[in-house]
Amino acid sequence: MKFRETHYISDAWDIEDIRSHLISNEFIGIYWTLPASNRSKLPSSIEDAARSSFTIQSQRRLVLAVATAMRLEPLGECALQFSSDLGWTPRIDAELKDVLALSNEDTVLVGVDFQAFGWRTHHALRQRLRGTGLHDIRISAGMAVDLADHFSLNRHWDQRHTAMRKERRLREKSRRFQPSQQRLTQFHAYMRRRINDIEEWEDWSLAKKAEALNARALWTVSGLRWNSELVRNLETALFGGPDRPEDRAGL
Repeated sequence: MKFRETHYISDAWDIEDIRSHLISNEFIGIYWTLPASNRSKLPSSIEDAARSSFTIQSQRRLVLAVATAMRLEPLGECALQFSSDLGWTPRIDAELKDVLALSNEDTVLVGVDFQAFGWRTHHALRQRLRGTGLHDIRISAGMAVDLADHFSLNRHWDQRHTAMRKERRLREKSRRFQPSQQRLTQFHAYMRRRINDIEEWEDWSLAKKAEALNARALWTVSGLRWNSELVRNLETALFGGPDRPEDRAGL
């Protein structure tokens, strides 16, 4: 089986260098995600899949931006949702085969490289794409601030939930969680970007806003579900009002 070199892009300096190795002006974008609490499966349309999944949307934005800089036009795009064990299914196999059928020997595959995050690396998918014999470009997820913050905060929330379950099991009285200033600054910047993507936000009640954040699997910095009071405190911290410690507590 023919293998070609995998090219890695970690900053803008890599783009022109890698472009000189390519013959084709067309690429296929490959994006993937895991199940979310508010989603059973991804829609078949790539635009709808991006609206349904924040990680698909972020991968697609990054890939399209880099492809544009490399003067590559999209030949096809594919959004795959794997189960938590990263197992292959007939549907995933068919979706991947359909989009790869559009390619010729010079077509470029472009996707996001999650290797730096460790927990988000899909070795089987990477090997499958290498086995196509096509040029494979992997863009560092670190080039997308949204993705880096998304994974960092999700890992943080997972750790908080584990800690809280342990505390409950041991029947310990949990002290009020106080995030570091660095974590709080990262959290506020991330939440501001997520809220700015919600067009109806300004028209909603606090209860509706809390429901929307919970539906998107977003948590407070303490790892709690949102309610009206916590949303009010968040908006005060993000968009105005006195930035007092008591306003931030519990966010």
